[in-house]
Amino acid sequence: MRSSARRFCTGRLFAFCLVLGALLTGSLGAPRPLHAQGRPAYDAAGADTLDRFVRVYLDCDNCYSSYLRRNLTFVDYVRDRRQADVQLLGTTRGTGGGGVVYRLEFIGRGPFEGRRFELTYDAAPTLTDDERRRGLADKIRVGLAPFAIRTPASGRLTVSYEADTTGTREGDQEDPWNHWVFEVGASGDLGLEEAEQEYEVEGNLEAERVTEAWKVEFDLRSEYELDVFEQEEETIRSVSRDTDFDAGVVKSLGPHWGAGLSGTAFSRTFTNTDLAVRLEPAVEYNVFPYSVSDQKELTVTYRVGPEYRNYQEVTIFGRREQTAVQQSLRVRLDLDRPWGSVFASLQGGHYFFDLSRNRAQFFTALNVQLVEGLSIFSSFNVELIQDQLYLPAGDATLDEVLLRRRALATSYEVDASLGLSYTFGSIYNNVVNTRL
Repeated sequence: MRSSARRFCTGRLFAFCLVLGALLTGSLGAPRPLHAQGRPAYDAAGADTLDRFVRVYLDCDNCYSSYLRRNLTFVDYVRDRRQADVQLLGTTRGTGGGGVVYRLEFIGRGPFEGRRFELTYDAAPTLTDDERRRGLADKIRVGLAPFAIRTPASGRLTVSYEADTTGTREGDQEDPWNHWVFEVGASGDLGLEEAEQEYEVEGNLEAERVTEAWKVEFDLRSEYELDVFEQEEETIRSVSRDTDFDAGVVKSLGPHWGAGLSGTAFSRTFTNTDLAVRLEPAVEYNVFPYSVSDQKELTVTYRVGPEYRNYQEVTIFGRREQTAVQQSLRVRLDLDRPWGSVFASLQGGHYFFDLSRNRAQFFTALNVQLVEGLSIFSSFNVELIQDQLYLPAGDATLDEVLLRRRALATSYEVDASLGLSYTFGSIYNNVVNTRL
């Protein structure tokens, strides 16, 4: 079983590398010139005009697409990037204060081939959804205007400017919190049936301070779950507890390097852990500058440090507690490009006291448009597991297995998905109708 799983994993990894190589070299899914489909030419000087509205493809998952279609009506929206005159590629990344920075890339196609520029929109954490989408729409309106001035929409376009009357800049304002951001949350779930009850309580506390030079984070989360099953002659009660405390400090070492120290303390019913404490110094290198991390990342991260565990039950190795030093290395690729997105991660680690106690994991997620209207999406995860030091002695009960209250011994884990989607018909996608 193990050898067949490894052959399967190797085959999928080889296929993924072929596809990724083709994408990066442009041999798969290369854009076709749109003017070859009979569209009018348009030069950079704007000497020619379009006899229709600009066709825009929204390639942004968090850009309030319905709101934009209702409020930015001087362009036409299409359902496929290969039908567009302008592809709006939007990516986001969180800020240290809890806000969001949108990077908006306007990519000209067909008559606008070769025209490409970027804008950014900083959304403060205190904005409501309505305020955020209004600000984002204003920024996108500015970005689309240069493309729309040579279309029938130009006669109705206007330009306005709001002068700064405060005499100050945002960067000059004092911050009484010194960049610290806090979040507190709690929730509860209740499910009742005649023969079954489910109770769940969760809570979290987070604190974060992020500057260009330092990042400091604290995160405390706790979850308690109780399941009760009523049978004719018996009542089964199953409890699961999960508490995690994570802390970390990271120092920026230029545009490509970072170093830090992370600490973790946790208690988990599933892994037979009453208390575990882990301390890990780490160093990371990013092939690309961190300033473009919302578009592309290729990082190598190394961690090493001691771990102490106190187990709830005696393990299969006859231990009630254990201290060991481990190390890990991870390589991660994250691309968000006009043709789609790719994420891949390869990670391995082991304990120093016994190199056979190790773990390796490969995960990839792929979403790529092959030709107009046809997209492929897939995910694949494989883990080779030899480090389950926490497994309790004795057999698991039936309710522990069915409710996943206890980890079971395994040497591998594989998850995979693959799908295709194809759309055809009218290219326009302007109308928003949310009835029913």
